[in-house]
Amino acid sequence: MRRFALLASLLLLSAAPATPILAQAAAQVETRTVGTARLENVPPIPADVQASVQRYQNYRETTFQDWLPDGSILITTRFGATNQVHRVAAPGAARVQLTFFDEPVADAEVVPGTGRFIVERDTGGDEWFQLYAMDVGADALQLTEPGTRNQQLVFSKNGRLAAWSRATKGSGDYAILVADPANAASRRVAYQGTGNISPAHSSASNTRILHQHNISNRETRLALLDLSTGRAS
Repeated sequence: MRRFALLASLLLLSAAPATPILAQAAAQVETRTVGTARLENVPPIPADVQASVQRYQNYRETTFQDWLPDGSILITTRFGATNQVHRVAAPGAARVQLTFFDEPVADAEVVPGTGRFIVERDTGGDEWFQLYAMDVGADALQLTEPGTRNQQLVFSKNGRLAAWSRATKGSGDYAILVADPANAASRRVAYQGTGNISPAHSSASNTRILHQHNISNRETRLALLDLSTGRAS
């Protein structure tokens, strides 16, 4: 009996401090919300450190995009709040801004044999990219459907055919679309694939497209798509 009482006393003594210790630890957790992040016991960043870091975060870079037929180049740079397309006519020349979107431009490619180019941009960083065809000094013509993701743009050599892959929300399958870059109404589905497919190259005759099916990061399968029949082999 004495042994049982001694054991019970030891258990009570060992358990007693646990409750106030846990309560004290919980009371000492300091939480705050920064944006969508919930921080616990993370001290705020001092104002002088934040100011010093800005010189490394708020910088402007210039990225080469493509050549125009007249020898000038297209670049993207952030002159205002977002990256936009600019044209530079010659070495050392001033840049001339060509796009004025609210959202940043991710890419710009010149349509072969023309002064037209296609820009790629999304909305709010959602990566659901849209394609817009433009001439220097002209308004943008949207080639793609809102609510779709468009990427992997390729052109025929004469510039009369553009092909790209398109995804729709709620599906992991991609389709290959083709269009005349000067005519958005010519857009059509050339091939509905299964999984991640994209065009890789267009034939000189504009009748076939080499496309790739990305199985994994180690396996890619190639096939020829006949644009007249919609069959891939």
